[in-house]
Amino acid sequence: MEKDELRFFYFDTETTGFEPASCLLLTTQFQQISGEGEPLGELIIHKSWETSEKDIVEKVHHAIFSRNKWNFIFVGFNLIFDLRFLFGKFKQYGLKAPELSEFIYDHPIFDIKPFAIMLNNMKFFGSTLSSCTEKSCEGKEVPAWFVRKEYQKIEDYIKMETEAFLKTFRIWKKNIHKLKEQEKKE
Repeated sequence: MEKDELRFFYFDTETTGFEPASCLLLTTQFQQISGEGEPLGELIIHKSWETSEKDIVEKVHHAIFSRNKWNFIFVGFNLIFDLRFLFGKFKQYGLKAPELSEFIYDHPIFDIKPFAIMLNNMKFFGSTLSSCTEKSCEGKEVPAWFVRKEYQKIEDYIKMETEAFLKTFRIWKKNIHKLKEQEKKE
């Protein structure tokens, strides 16, 4: 496989809660990035207030499954949540997809949440994206903003979160080789 065939995408969702059966998918957002975390295209935000949840789910389903698995490599934070929610919505709308466990086993994904846990002294509680990046807040307000129709706040939050993630990803990627060098010295 040629290196230029690989396509990495920062990926995230915003929802009204944790359960796909009873909560809404508000947005999906993704942006093609290089292996170093540099943006290669625009941040694409599918917004439920501009279309339907079903339309968003169908668009993401098409983006994922119309390509070779190496042409949509997920990069993100706590991707298990995003994928679990998304696959629940695939099922809800009758879209053909493998079981999530099969997808995760067979599809390349890169999730930085384990690094946040290590940085948090191996504690899960408090291992958030804002604990290891310059992200200024968590997304707990997003559902309330949605109810109040404060859509610009949601979009601004998504842009801030994306920038914080990508900046941290670039820094970590640039410096990860130092760990290997340190290991060789010890």
